[in-house]
Amino acid sequence: MIDIYLIRHGESEVNVQHRRASWHEKRICGTNTWSELTEKGIDQSRTLGEYLKKCGPCFDRIYSSSTVRAQQTARYCLEEMGFEWPRIQVDHRITELDQGIWEGKVDCKTRTDDIKQNMDAMNWHFTPPEGESQYDVFCRANEFIEEKILGKEYENIAVFTHQNVIACLLTGLVGLDKNKIHEMELLHTSMTVLRYDENRLDTIVKGEIPHIMEMMSYE
Repeated sequence: MIDIYLIRHGESEVNVQHRRASWHEKRICGTNTWSELTEKGIDQSRTLGEYLKKCGPCFDRIYSSSTVRAQQTARYCLEEMGFEWPRIQVDHRITELDQGIWEGKVDCKTRTDDIKQNMDAMNWHFTPPEGESQYDVFCRANEFIEEKILGKEYENIAVFTHQNVIACLLTGLVGLDKNKIHEMELLHTSMTVLRYDENRLDTIVKGEIPHIMEMMSYE
């Protein structure tokens, strides 16, 4: 049995900028490898660590996206859990969706009506210029799981990652509506647990801090 804890990073600087911007000022976020956690994001990460220290589990292996915000989330969470010198393995395959040349551009001026129609038509195969599709994100994240995690004995694995990585993984693994990936709500430092039994996905548990909110089982 293997439990993979997919943990969304804490609130970042870009999250705040995006939330506060008016409609005609909002920019396309993308990977944003440089964006750091806010003070609230640090608090969220420490709160998660406090919760896990009390309720478990203790992680056998720890992975993080290559972004600053994901690695900071791992650091502050693990500090609260009591890891004095955590071995965090960084993997680019669990980094946020790459918006290519769109990243940082004003959304309403970039995604015109014609482009939005094309996005709807191509569904999760739509690829921004020099970027990647949601399907690409699913493929690389699933490849990461199959290569780095499955095939081991019972372990608890922490994966500090991003909204779109988790949403695309769930959509591809369970067959959710691909038109509604953007509607999937994943709070900062929330946990989505994938339980594998004999390398086969058995259960998905979606939890918000400080307690598990919902359990979904799939045959």
